[in-house]
Parts: sequence; C-alpha cells; structure tokens
Amino acid sequence: STLSSSSAASDVYKRQLKFYPNNSASQWPQLTPFLSHKLDIMPSEQLDFIIEPDISRTYNIQTFGSLDTVIVLFEDDNAEPIYLAGDDDSGTDYNAKISLRLINGRRYYLRLRLYSAGASGEGGIMLW
Repeated sequence: STLSSSSAASDVYKRQLKFYPNNSASQWPQLTPFLSHKLDIMPSEQLDFIIEPDISRTYNIQTFGSLDTVIVLFEDDNAEPIYLAGDDDSGTDYNAKISLRLINGRRYYLRLRLYSAGASGEGGIMLW
C-alpha cells in the first residue's frame, strides 16, 4: 500500500527502520523476475533481498506458501534506504504482496519478516 501523507509516511518510515534495521546489502540475494526464491524462515527472523530491474515497469512481489509474512520495499538513495511500500496480507493465505513501478538503473531493498510465530516453515517469494 502507498502512503499519501508525508507525515504519515515519515512515521511509518521511522517504525520500519526500527523493525527492519539497516545491515550490509553486499551479501543479500538478488530477486530476478520470474524466478522464485525458496524461503526457510523462523519467527522474528528477517530475510533481505536486492532488486535491480532491467526494465522500468510495474512489478509484483509476492510471498507464497503457508507463511504469514510482512514485506517492506525501500529504494537505495546513496546507501540510504527510502521507504516505498509495505504489506502484510494482500496476497493469498496471509502472504504479502506489493505491486509498484520500479525504475531501471535503480537499486531496491526488500526486507521480509515472518509475522506470526505459529506460521514458521517454508515458502517462496517471487518478483514478476
């Protein structure tokens, strides 16, 4: 979902930074369009991904499986993460989904957390 109010966006951004602390992106896997990435995650664990689109267009990012996930998308602005969108349950069966226009030549960070402690296990994430 996209936020329209700058003060509301700022408040959400501050909460997301606390929930999704900054760490080194050099070791994060890259999400490639139309290739699923297996998720094996436990409660309170965080997985981080890099997205570097080859084409400017609207992309979908969604988790799949029996996991209750939360995803947050940031744009890299000179190594400073700028909040773009976040989602909890827009996908099917408590999965997260974001649809957003991404720009060729820019770098994005996707941060994923398992929301529900009772829903650990395996699943997948895909960019298309």
